[in-house]
Amino acid sequence: QSLIRKSRTGMAHASSSFEWWQTGLKPECGAEAVELLVDAFMGDPMWETLLPDVGQRKKFLEFLWPRRMKLIGNASRVLVDVTTNEVVGHAALSSPGDKGLRPSFLTLMSLGMWQIPFRLGISTYKGFDCMIGQMKEHQEQVLDNHPDLSRGYYSLQAMGIRASRQGHGIGSKMLVPLLEEASPK
Repeated sequence: QSLIRKSRTGMAHASSSFEWWQTGLKPECGAEAVELLVDAFMGDPMWETLLPDVGQRKKFLEFLWPRRMKLIGNASRVLVDVTTNEVVGHAALSSPGDKGLRPSFLTLMSLGMWQIPFRLGISTYKGFDCMIGQMKEHQEQVLDNHPDLSRGYYSLQAMGIRASRQGHGIGSKMLVPLLEEASPK
C-alpha cells in the first residue's frame, strides 16, 4: 500500500467512490503527487506549446514539480479512487496570504530554479521566463481591476488529473470541495 494512504484525513468526499487525502509536506506523499502532476501535464496545451519536444517537456516537468511542491506542499491534496485505491488527482488550494503564491527571487534560487538554463537549455529558460512574466502581468491586471482582492484570496494551484483518467468529470468533482473550502463561511 502506498505511503500516501497513511496520511488520510476526513476531508469532504467528492463522490461516493472518491476521497480527498491531505498530503502535507511528507516527502513520500509529495513524490506520488509529483509523478501524477508530470503525467497530467505532459499533454497540457500550454506545456506542449512551450516545450514541443516530448522528452524535453518530461525532463522539465520532472525538474519543476518537486520544486513547486516545496512551495505548495501544505496546501496539497490528492484524490483517491477508493474502488481501485489509485491516486487519480491532485490539487493545492492556497489560502489568503500564502507565501507560495508569490515566492521571492531568493526562494526561487534556493529551490534550484537557477539550474533551468544549464540543465534544460536557454530556449527552455526563455520560454518559461516568458510564461511566468505573462502570468504575473495577468495577476497584476486582475488585482488592479479588483482592489478588494488585495486583502487576500484563495488560489487553485497545480490541479491535475492522471492522464489515463482525464475526460470523465473527475476534475469537476474535485472542484466542489475546493470551492466549498474557499467560500465564505
